[in-house]
Amino acid sequence: MKEFVENNKQDRKNRIINSAIQLIAQEGFSNMNLDQVVNLAGTSKSAVYELFNNKEGLLKAVCDTTIFNSKAIFTDAVSIDLPVEEYLSKFVDMYVNLCHQPDYVAVIRAVYSELSKSPNIGKHFFSVGPNKTVSELTQYFALKVSQGELKEMDCSAVAKHMIGALVWYQQSAMLCVTDTIPDISEMQSQAKLLFETFMQTYAVKKSN
Repeated sequence: MKEFVENNKQDRKNRIINSAIQLIAQEGFSNMNLDQVVNLAGTSKSAVYELFNNKEGLLKAVCDTTIFNSKAIFTDAVSIDLPVEEYLSKFVDMYVNLCHQPDYVAVIRAVYSELSKSPNIGKHFFSVGPNKTVSELTQYFALKVSQGELKEMDCSAVAKHMIGALVWYQQSAMLCVTDTIPDISEMQSQAKLLFETFMQTYAVKKSN
């Protein structure tokens, strides 16, 4: 019985989150109201308050789900055992492709639109998104330094620089071009340049 209740609770939670993501993509977060969410999810407003406390809590859960799904795709496709060139090439490609998923773009814009009213949303997004990615990339760089594939470096600083460059350009483009998602080819060119610069600077040249 307890398992059934927990499964039912998780199902309601998933339906509410997915409905919120859909509405954010269609209406924007500020135009979305909880009545729309519960109607689409087929549940009650009391369920939203029970599971998320309020609209801000729901947006945090939306961030978690969107970022978790994107990272799950990345983890399934990219192994930490891959050589640096292959790993980072896939890393930047998948990040650029992520930035062209309408749901992800809508959630990013929702987070930024709420920063002045709800700073905690920004802190939460940064914690589960960019900061966690920097931590994971730092660990990968440290592993590859120890294996002799990368030169000695400040792994954390380099990871922050790489993620910062990706986030700054890609997300600035997403936020400034409000009606459409920027052209992917320009983003791919910027990401490729960043990747090539990294390889020239830190990759250990292999002897013939």
